Amino acid sequence: MLVEAIPRLASKANAVAALRRTARNPCVTVFVGDDATDEEALAALDDGDVGVLVGPERPSHARYHLPSPAAVAAELQALAEYFEHA
Repeated sequence: MLVEAIPRLASKANAVAALRRTARNPCVTVFVGDDATDEEALAALDDGDVGVLVGPERPSHARYHLPSPAAVAAELQALAEYFEHA
């Protein structure tokens, strides 16, 4: 069982919004989540943002799915290599 104790106004969606306010424009938000507590943030993403569900497939607001944290690491490595040689 997972229990998160946070202030009522604190949420992952609010954290995403706060980070967006400090980012330079244009900006693409990438949120990678693996459990139900991440769905609020995934739902708060804009159309141009990237939401990734990690783990077993299930209904989610995420546009993309990866099967494991290792798959996330591999995709991030490939992305870093792409931009390194671009």
